[in-house]
Amino acid sequence: MTIDELRKKIDEKDDALSELFAERMALCKEIGKIKAEENKAINVSERENEIIVRVAKNKPEELIKYVALFYRNMFSLSKAYQSEFYAENALVGKKISESVKKNVVSATVAARAGAEERAVASSAFPVAVVTEFKNDDGIVKAVKSGLCDFAVLPCDEGDGFMSDTLEKIIENDLSVVGVVDCERSSDGKAQKIGYAVLAATPTIFAGADRAAVVLEMKNVAGSLLLPVSRLAGAGLNVTQIKTFADGRFKTLAFIEFECDVTQTETLNLIAELSGSSEKFRFLGAYKHTL
Repeated sequence: MTIDELRKKIDEKDDALSELFAERMALCKEIGKIKAEENKAINVSERENEIIVRVAKNKPEELIKYVALFYRNMFSLSKAYQSEFYAENALVGKKISESVKKNVVSATVAARAGAEERAVASSAFPVAVVTEFKNDDGIVKAVKSGLCDFAVLPCDEGDGFMSDTLEKIIENDLSVVGVVDCERSSDGKAQKIGYAVLAATPTIFAGADRAAVVLEMKNVAGSLLLPVSRLAGAGLNVTQIKTFADGRFKTLAFIEFECDVTQTETLNLIAELSGSSEKFRFLGAYKHTL
């Protein structure tokens, strides 16, 4: 058989493959819409592995690695296609849009006793009535119960977002509405202390210039590449990344980036990130006051 005859047969297979590919992508589109409505992750690695094992069965040994590579690439295309429709329907985007509120002039704020905490409250709100508590648990309870409108907790002691504060935010389903930096003098050196202003309900004020998310990922090399490259591709500046152990095989990644969440493109991107993680948390959009 000549090369031209072989190429003609390949053309026939390509025509059949393209039709099957279009049919498969149409099914992926419908699955993406359902995942968005049910707030399920786009990425399901177990399902992908099951497919590769099944389709590679009984294939010649020298072809198995190429079968796996072919399907890995197709999975990437399928997820990219799903994300377009996921973003349009995802609950996270709708919830963010509904969280945009008018700025508050006066507020009651739960915080520990201290000049820094009062300065943070005054920076966040023109009129702030501070109620002092002995510990963080009392502060969280005050804002969760409605006793106070907002809470102030330390979130950064100079090396990035603190894991214990992050745990409190996630466990109590709090929303970050502001971050304020204070300077503290220690041994003649200035030390930056960051404080998070928190609300019990999702709240985004005008002027918010940053957003923060938490993603759960497998504890393997390169797991951060997808979300970071996606943010970079959208032209958004990542201002902070910090990872925390979440068991032996999982990692929680805190990612803060500059953005305007009122923009459709940003909402779509956040929705896409939510679909790339089996556990996703939008912490809030806020202004970082330095």
